[in-house]
Amino acid sequence: MALILARVLAAVFAGWVTIGVVFALYYVTRGVARVCPEAREGSVGFRVLIFPATVALWPVLLWRSARGQSAAPTEHNGHRDHGAQS
Repeated sequence: MALILARVLAAVFAGWVTIGVVFALYYVTRGVARVCPEAREGSVGFRVLIFPATVALWPVLLWRSARGQSAAPTEHNGHRDHGAQS
């Protein structure tokens, strides 16, 4: 039973990483400029740095790209909301 579970988890992880690498190749070359216009002039080093995070977080980035969000959502917390009231 444990071996079957380990194989299933390994297959899921391999699929996640495979999809993430394919998405990241597109995203770091073209997609990031749509989300952040300043990244259009990003260096190769910048793109290498964001590649691993793009592989890991591909569902979030794909969701945001599909929805056409071009800016990060505004963070709401007690500290920020208190400062906005003053």
